[in-house]
Amino acid sequence: MIIHTCLSIEGAIRNAKDLKGCLTVDGKTLDTVKEIRDYMRKQLTEGKKVLPMCNCEGFSFETGCPKHTEEAARKHDAVCQIAQAICEEKEACERYCGICTDCKAYQEAKKIYEERKG
Repeated sequence: MIIHTCLSIEGAIRNAKDLKGCLTVDGKTLDTVKEIRDYMRKQLTEGKKVLPMCNCEGFSFETGCPKHTEEAARKHDAVCQIAQAICEEKEACERYCGICTDCKAYQEAKKIYEERKG
């Protein structure tokens, strides 16, 4: 069984100085305590309690990872790698890549994965 890690938003606000340079949002690294706290507070206003640290199918922004078999996690990671490579909306997308499985790129990647595997 695999359980992916997540980041507590309230913990990130409290410990923002320890996260300087560790978070990237929309291609920009958050280098100041203010940037980190502002971003995390925005996430709280959207009703989120935790943020994903990696690809995690079925991730809940309230409770985190739902737990996965190793096989399911490996497949999801492979599909996400394909999706990220073919995504045409990377710069404008407001989703969390690897978590939202209903996007066009993920659905196409899933087909590509199955074709390669089959």
